[in-house]
Amino acid sequence: MVYKILLLENYDNYFSLFSSEEIELKIETSIGNPLVGLAINDTLLLGIKEGSNFKVSLIINVTNIISGRLIIKKMLEVSIRVSYENTMEIGSQLPKVIDITEDEYKRILSEMISNYNDVQPQSPVNQLQEILPENQIPDYESRNRLITGAPGTGKSSFIDTEFKDKYFANEKLYKRIMFHSRYNYSNFVGSYKPVPIYIKDVENEDKYIYICEDAVTQREIQHKSSLTYEFVPGPFIEILENALNHPNSNFLLIIEEINRAEAADVFGDIFQLLDRDEENNSKYSIKFNADVMNYLAQVVINEGRCYKAHTFVRLPKNLYIWATMNSADQGVKKLDTAFKRRWSYKFISINEYEKNMNGNLKKDIILKINENVSYIINWSTLRKSLNAILVNKDIAEDKLIGPFFMKEKEIVDPDDFKFKLLLYLKDDVLRHKANQVFKYNTFTEIIENFDNGKDIFHDTIKANLKGISKYNAVEG
Repeated sequence: MVYKILLLENYDNYFSLFSSEEIELKIETSIGNPLVGLAINDTLLLGIKEGSNFKVSLIINVTNIISGRLIIKKMLEVSIRVSYENTMEIGSQLPKVIDITEDEYKRILSEMISNYNDVQPQSPVNQLQEILPENQIPDYESRNRLITGAPGTGKSSFIDTEFKDKYFANEKLYKRIMFHSRYNYSNFVGSYKPVPIYIKDVENEDKYIYICEDAVTQREIQHKSSLTYEFVPGPFIEILENALNHPNSNFLLIIEEINRAEAADVFGDIFQLLDRDEENNSKYSIKFNADVMNYLAQVVINEGRCYKAHTFVRLPKNLYIWATMNSADQGVKKLDTAFKRRWSYKFISINEYEKNMNGNLKKDIILKINENVSYIINWSTLRKSLNAILVNKDIAEDKLIGPFFMKEKEIVDPDDFKFKLLLYLKDDVLRHKANQVFKYNTFTEIIENFDNGKDIFHDTIKANLKGISKYNAVEG
């Protein structure tokens, strides 16, 4: 493909955002005669503007605009018009347009990235589209995947070692977020939020810089408290934007604890996008609310099957959404069947990744409670014997204890051991069956006796409980 470059080195240019759909580009010539560009979506009209009249000189397709150089893919129309008032022809003043190859195009982009990374932020449509690595992924990998299993089985570790670290080494190719009980659609997708018009000058904290309309030619002003409202994208829209703009790269959104929020409410209309066709794009399209669609029109430069400005959006095949879920905790929500069937599943069994456990957790570790009381803990043995006891008490598998439930530093910390393991067993796992495993009814009694070196487990299970014993300092 042949690209074209519009060279503007002889002009001082700046951008001003005056609506959600249009960007005005003003190019001040050395003799003061302004060439004005009006960018609508991905089309730039370059010409002369006087009042409400706009005389077109160039119509071009925008790929990138930044600091004096405009890269364009296709010249749509070139026509020389006459300027106003002095009727001077502006043809000689037009920037030079030259053909460049695709390799030259990529080289120029890389050079621009290097040279202009520190340029003040401009309107999203004018930001440089960075060249990202093309990370090929086997087609059998699921686009939407839920990883489930008991606490500590290594769900997040599975995503990292088996997927993220293999294919998404560049941190710009993935995002990791966590759902919680107050997480909602606006957090996930984005919303209008107040943002400051003025920021402090990094070189002089007593001065503020005006950044609202003209981020390139900044001017210092007196301290003034002022806000404006802008659409601030959430993590889903941010990664969707990247996937649409970079079809040759793959992107991953990792959602930890997806069922801690009302997942169907958080996804909202995105729910419909989760159905994928044979090419792994969304089978159906949606049209977000005007705020989101206007934002996407500013930042997405590629239109096609998965996106048309102000019209529709689909998930592209290069966007993966993987999530973890744990049904054991009391604070989690239930995922409805319609939502779940749009995902593929990976269930991690209780001992599946025990081989990846820290080797010290398979050895005896001293847990010192105080000067008089210590215990010998073998975590691997202890958790397996506890799991066997819990299964015998008809405890559900998703409440059993995985190999990564506790770290080595937590096992040797008395408070962590008591409040992470013993309290979990009593309040979250056993609940009304706690007296079948513990000798005492209250957690206070359990930890007081544990601190004093007394048996806290019921006599009926002591024969099957292994991996924990009192440590005799004299004999040790």
